[in-house]
Amino acid sequence: WDGAKRNLVIMTLDTTRADHISAYGKHPGLTPNIDKLAASGTLFLKGTSQTNQTNPSHVSVMTGVMGIEHGILDNEHQFEGETDMLPAAFKRAGYKTAGFPSSSHVSKWLGWRGFDDIYDVPPDSKTYLSSKQVTDKTIEWLDANGGGDKPFFIWVHYWDAHAPYNPPKDV
Repeated sequence: WDGAKRNLVIMTLDTTRADHISAYGKHPGLTPNIDKLAASGTLFLKGTSQTNQTNPSHVSVMTGVMGIEHGILDNEHQFEGETDMLPAAFKRAGYKTAGFPSSSHVSKWLGWRGFDDIYDVPPDSKTYLSSKQVTDKTIEWLDANGGGDKPFFIWVHYWDAHAPYNPPKDV
């Protein structure tokens, strides 16, 4: 390691099983874009969700604190604790920070803080953005902010694998 600050992208996938991502060794070719990211980045082989709900799980990811300690127990509870979120630590270290959630369950209105920019989803539990919408916003931000003298920390969240599941009628 040469000591240079590296850009960091954290991607979270709501309600997605690891055994359905090719990079984890099953279903070759099923997730080629995720596989490319995993091959050029860091693939975490083990992880445990703190709960089965989006907001409390992601607050744990962003704070390093278990749900019983941070007090977020559902998707509508606002994080008001004193604990820093990961983007605030990166900002202090000189990074540009941005968040791109696809669900209102992990949005600015819930107390998500520390980001220079966060693409916010309105507090309507029926509002979900497609992966294309989230990716387009992320690329737009990267085009405007990704170069220059400051490294960046971005978080990208995808909801598409989540319910409702609408299979074709002929299945």
